[in-house]
Amino acid sequence: MSGIFFIHAEEKTEDDNIAILLEGPVPYDGIPEGIGDNVVAGYMGRYSYSGNIIDVYYTTEDILIFSDWEIVKMGDFTFYQISAKEIFFKNRDKWSIFILFHESGNLSYKFVSELTKKMLFFAKTEEFFKVSSFPAIININR
Repeated sequence: MSGIFFIHAEEKTEDDNIAILLEGPVPYDGIPEGIGDNVVAGYMGRYSYSGNIIDVYYTTEDILIFSDWEIVKMGDFTFYQISAKEIFFKNRDKWSIFILFHESGNLSYKFVSELTKKMLFFAKTEEFFKVSSFPAIININR
């Protein structure tokens, strides 16, 4: 199911263990940070988690991993930290996500890890990314 979902700020949960999709999927052309000027196309989703706003950019375009991106291992996942507020994940050349935290220093690897787990789980069905969906609610394990 594709579409644009909005939740008003006063409706968001105060529970720090839950991330809520505020907006998306919304088509985009060009990721706003991280890889410089670009025309990378895909879909964006905006989350609220623990008082932070987080944009997630999904694309099926091939993304070159830059040598200055710091490798971060979390369990079975390999992420790339691009900056103090941006993380990149590439799924075996099928799709990638850029995760952009609006505030520097508020980067949450718990959110990044749980989002990636959810997206990998739903990506097992081909329909998930044909409709450019994002998980509406993500429970963050403490």
